[in-house]
Amino acid sequence: SGRRPSRLHPDAMRRFLLALLLVFAALPVAARAHFIAGAESRVIHFVREPDGLHALVELTLPLAVGDPARPATSDGMVLPPYVRFEPGDDGLLFFADGARLATDPAELGARIASHHAVLIDGRPVAPEVRSVSTFPRGFDLPFNTLDEARAAAAGPPWPDRVHGDVDILDVLVVAHLVYPGVPAAAFDLLVAGDAGDIGRPDLVTMLVDHAADGSTAVYRFQGPLDGPVRVDAGPLEAAWTFTVEGVRHILEGADHLLFVLCLTLGATSLATLVWRVSAFTLGHSVTLVAGALGWVPQVPWFIPAIETGIALSIIYAALAAALRFGERLTLLVVALIGLLHGFGFSFVLQEILQPDAPHLVLSLAAFNVGVELGQLAVVALLWPLLVLARRRSAVAEPWWRGAVAATAAMIALAWVAQRAPVLWASLA
Repeated sequence: SGRRPSRLHPDAMRRFLLALLLVFAALPVAARAHFIAGAESRVIHFVREPDGLHALVELTLPLAVGDPARPATSDGMVLPPYVRFEPGDDGLLFFADGARLATDPAELGARIASHHAVLIDGRPVAPEVRSVSTFPRGFDLPFNTLDEARAAAAGPPWPDRVHGDVDILDVLVVAHLVYPGVPAAAFDLLVAGDAGDIGRPDLVTMLVDHAADGSTAVYRFQGPLDGPVRVDAGPLEAAWTFTVEGVRHILEGADHLLFVLCLTLGATSLATLVWRVSAFTLGHSVTLVAGALGWVPQVPWFIPAIETGIALSIIYAALAAALRFGERLTLLVVALIGLLHGFGFSFVLQEILQPDAPHLVLSLAAFNVGVELGQLAVVALLWPLLVLARRRSAVAEPWWRGAVAATAAMIALAWVAQRAPVLWASLA
């Protein structure tokens, strides 16, 4: 006789709905978006020349001058140079002082030079400032390749055609520093305290080391550089930083974690779980690469649609886990959901790795490996706990499985409520 089709038992549905109501009443979680808005960035190209080590530095204006919102003195707020403020409805608004940037960029270059020291055998080498350029976003030049970085460094102190107020977070500074006499060996970069609140996680640093033989290595770091960073043009060492970022993203990406949780929760055997995780990996690996390379529709609704789809996929997986209609969560369905999540990964990667960046293939592969390592770590932690809980109490298992799935579904439902209006507005 053939296998009988599964049915949703009324008791299972009641348990799930009851758990859903209980979670809704007690849920204190505020759903957060997939992206971190307003991130500050620092990109440095290192290249060895006969007169020393050249560093082409691009960073946001607050990183170059300091935090304008630091505590004021009794006489009022003490602003760093090149910054002015005006009162706004929600507090002070900080703008770039374009007139001073255009006429007197020397102090800005000196500040950047003082913040970025190169260490040779533990000995700091102070840089010389060759040039300083500033660009409001929209007027800035590409900074991915060495030639682009050199062209940006040769730009004006402040574009003449810029008029009106420009928020300090929307101003990029490019400085050309030279560390004289530095040999072509490995060195350490020491940033003397990232400006502003150095505890914030939304600071991204990218280092591109151009070796004498023409090869490049890309290093990527999240958060402040609170100690020396070794730069030695080794591709494996550079790739490791992207692997770490891949692990970090899966562990900090609540939407991806919730889907993996539901995927694991609904698996009835280890073999089923392995096949599902493999299908999910295959799906998101394809679109991670495609999205990072820019092979996606360039339309306003695409990103909101993917983000909303990711939240809906969590609700579907939560229902499958709670109500045990596992046959419907086929490998094809899991792979298709993986395509959605892969685009979500790629949106983050696009912010830190452009299609014409050096070592693109190695960096993409390393980031994907990091995502898989993080995903496997989560599954390896969850599955033994679930098996142990099932063995200890088979009677209670449907209740706690439903409660966990309901919690995931409610969080995802909150995300849908946040993201769907953005999608709707983008279609208007």
